[in-house]
This record gives sequence, C-alpha cells and structure tokens, in this order.
Amino acid sequence: NGQYQIKGLHNVKYVNFKNNGYRIANPSFASDFPSLKELQLSGNQLMSDHILRNSFFDSNVHLQILNLSDVHLEEIEENVFSSLKELKILDLSENKIHLININIRETSLTRLWILQIIPYFVTAATFLF
Repeated sequence: NGQYQIKGLHNVKYVNFKNNGYRIANPSFASDFPSLKELQLSGNQLMSDHILRNSFFDSNVHLQILNLSDVHLEEIEENVFSSLKELKILDLSENKIHLININIRETSLTRLWILQIIPYFVTAATFLF
C-alpha cells in the first residue's frame, strides 16, 4: 500500500529524505525519531495537512536543522514549530506559501539563526520577535 513504518530508531540524529518521492502518510512519522537533530525533507510532495498540524514535531524537541524547502507547503500555521526549542535553521524556501504566521517568542524559537523563505508568492506574513 506504499506506507512504511520505521521503528526502533530512537537514537538517530540525522535523517535525509531529500528528493526521493517520499510522502508522509503517517502523522506520527516524526515521533519515530525523538533524538533527531537534523531532518532533510526537501524536494518531496509532502502531505501538508500532516506537516502543518500543531503536534507533528512535538516529539522532536532536539531538532536543530529542518529543511522543508520545495515540499509544496502553502500555509504555515502559528504553533507548528512550537516544540522546536533548539531549532537553529529553518528552510521553507521554494514553496508556494501564501500565509505565514509565526510568533518567535511564543513558539520558543529563540535559538533560530537562519529562517530562509524566498517564496513564490507570500500574500500574508507575520513574524513577531
């Protein structure tokens, strides 16, 4: 059926699924990697309704680098990254984002060094620091 489950990888620090046609079909995908420091998902057609759920990254509290470039995202909701307290680099470039709503203070993204967007079209963006 095209769905794969990855189990027993709790100590994995780096995952690279770049440009491999991967589609996240399981909303609990991120919870399979609780020790993850870097996640590369660029160049895939992700199911944005799973990525954009507020709880998707809740188990990835150690994540420092997140690459979601060119994954067909259209909206970024306010609390999607709220659990990523150690996030330093967030790449949202090459998406067709038309709405971004991120409150840096309330999401605890206080360690964020680089936020790369370079969107096709952004019609509304809110960043509160």
